[in-house]
Amino acid sequence: AAVAAAVAAATAAGDGGGTALLRRTKAPASGMCNECDDAPFVRNVVVDDVERWLCEACIAAKQRAVLSLLERTERRRALAWQARADGDRKAVSGTVDDAPIVIDDWSSVLVDKLTIRDVKPAAHLMASVMHNDPRYLYTMPTKNVEQRCEFLGTVYFRRVVRYFVKYKHGAWGVYHNGRVVGVACWNPPDASTKTPPMEVLKILLKSKSSAAFLKRFSHLVDTVNQEFHPRVRDKRHWGLMYVCVHRRYWGQSLGQKLMRVVLRVADEQQLPCATYTFGERSVGFLKKFGFQAIANLQVGVDHNLQYWVMTRKVSAVMEEPAYHRHGRDKAAKAADG
Repeated sequence: AAVAAAVAAATAAGDGGGTALLRRTKAPASGMCNECDDAPFVRNVVVDDVERWLCEACIAAKQRAVLSLLERTERRRALAWQARADGDRKAVSGTVDDAPIVIDDWSSVLVDKLTIRDVKPAAHLMASVMHNDPRYLYTMPTKNVEQRCEFLGTVYFRRVVRYFVKYKHGAWGVYHNGRVVGVACWNPPDASTKTPPMEVLKILLKSKSSAAFLKRFSHLVDTVNQEFHPRVRDKRHWGLMYVCVHRRYWGQSLGQKLMRVVLRVADEQQLPCATYTFGERSVGFLKKFGFQAIANLQVGVDHNLQYWVMTRKVSAVMEEPAYHRHGRDKAAKAADG
């Protein structure tokens, strides 16, 4: 619609002495795409202020490029917010590095329980990574990334982490050179009768949270609870609530390290695990540890917000961690050499 309006405005202004908004091009006489010249064009679009006649494949490629650019921009804004919140002087001056960090010395990596001192950096990390999670896009539909990160990092996740830290195996973190780069929050079996989001909601009601957020969040919690608990037959179970890793450390199996710590405890206690996730990408990640999706549900009728209920049996088969495979392959090559 915006393209059509711009084209119409350009047509009206083109010969009347005004300045045209777009540089018009005629439809190709051959009927082929201006970009690839391999397929017939389907419609005209605007690329760099020039009207182009493109096929479906080229239009899809342009759309993916725009979405990728938007995603990178949002990622940089979220990382910049996290760095500023953590007191990074470079971030305050506006220079933020988003290049991947490769761990060479694994002796500097430690998986341990979070303490009360880690609540603030852990909350900032979770807000930076999970600000675009579907559940928070639903509860906070604002397009301002910094505003969403600010609320999640200073209000919501700070109370979430503080809630889980009080349990023995509730909150875990991955530390690299003493810095929190990964967080996992579990609801222990002794507390599985309570619903952490509901407990956090009670705390948020006493805070300065907006009425719109509280309304959407309470609706989300009520809907999920009504569908989740009846499907989890074992009352005593370990409940996975959150797991995330700093974006600059993705692809190095830190998330697997976080997961395996509590899964070993659950297997030793002969207890199953359960969780729900709003991201389809997370479903594949959880399946590596023996979780199976038992339901694919939707929040309300008017909202396109899906979530998956997943459970894990006792001592379920887990895939071998990537860092183990890499180490074994490296050792095999050294032996062959």
